[in-house]
Amino acid sequence: GVGTVTKPGLPVPPGEPAINPTPKKMIKENIKKYLSPEEGATVTISVPEGRKVAKKTMNPRLGIKGGISILGTTGIARPMSSKAYKRSLACQINIAASREWKELVFVPGNIGEKIAKKYFKNIEEDRIIQMGNYPGYMLKIAAKKRFKRIILLGHAGKLIKISAGIFNTKNTVADGRREIITAHAAINGASKQLLIEIFNKRTVEEMITELDHAGLTQPVFNSIASSILGKCKERYSMDLDVLIFDLKGRILNTNFKTKPNHTFN
Repeated sequence: GVGTVTKPGLPVPPGEPAINPTPKKMIKENIKKYLSPEEGATVTISVPEGRKVAKKTMNPRLGIKGGISILGTTGIARPMSSKAYKRSLACQINIAASREWKELVFVPGNIGEKIAKKYFKNIEEDRIIQMGNYPGYMLKIAAKKRFKRIILLGHAGKLIKISAGIFNTKNTVADGRREIITAHAAINGASKQLLIEIFNKRTVEEMITELDHAGLTQPVFNSIASSILGKCKERYSMDLDVLIFDLKGRILNTNFKTKPNHTFN
């Protein structure tokens, strides 16, 4: 039930069981207490149903096959798991860095990943990085790893939050989607009645439909994409591009540079 590492860039080398250095060290130190200097021990780590549980984790994306990972950096279990989750997301960047790539595609989650695979004719799976709700954290890690270019790609519902400087996109932290779309619609000449209609919609897809009817989808999302770039460039020096999609896979903005036949560095 313990997975095996298959890709470089993780704390454990390829071919080894996915047991992080800290828990491995703790196991060794505790066993030594009960052994004489002449004695050794063989330790078997077993995780019942680990293979099944692993399918619900980040392991398949990270190239950890056959089971779960034994994680930990301090040996202390904490009730809040956001730090551990962010570290697991960052492992994707470490894997990409080990391949000496300079350009990545950042997506919010599974929907964005599917869109990216469909949009780009030739793209390596490891080049598509899921940000989760942490675009700010992930961009910071990419900058530290000296990546030169990041393409932000995904559904409007998550990406547009960045245009308002929201770099943690979890709904319980911040939302602002209807305010963002309403504001950019106003900038682009929407009528008062249309602004009211947009503001009172429950979902981003419904707001997009209202913009479609008014012929304002492209200018509004070009404006939002420009704001996303602006907010990111205030923090990071990397070259950036933004592609915003709806749930049907339609590109909503046109002010992007990266085409489907793009050659990645």
